[in-house]
Amino acid sequence: MQQWYFAISAQIDQVDKRIHMQKTNEAIVEKEVEKSNMDASVVHKLIIPKAVMFDPLQQSMLIGYFTGRDIFLNKLIPLLSVYLDRCRACRALVQAHEKPNA
Repeated sequence: MQQWYFAISAQIDQVDKRIHMQKTNEAIVEKEVEKSNMDASVVHKLIIPKAVMFDPLQQSMLIGYFTGRDIFLNKLIPLLSVYLDRCRACRALVQAHEKPNA
């Protein structure tokens, strides 16, 4: 009778341990899914194909992501674009002026 009791108790313990392991694994998977969804949302905010940045073939929302969060960047980035365009135009004028003298 004792052997039956010990055998049944051992089986019950094994089932309890399996159930506990399954619940633990499910909790881990759930946490990983939550983390993955958070990471995916950040990546999605950074790489929404709306704004073209540098390469016209590669669309990215990186500028929009940062400018939506900082008012100074919101003003700075468009002005940087204007500054770079003017520098390019100025360099072209200097190069055009230097060529006839060369």
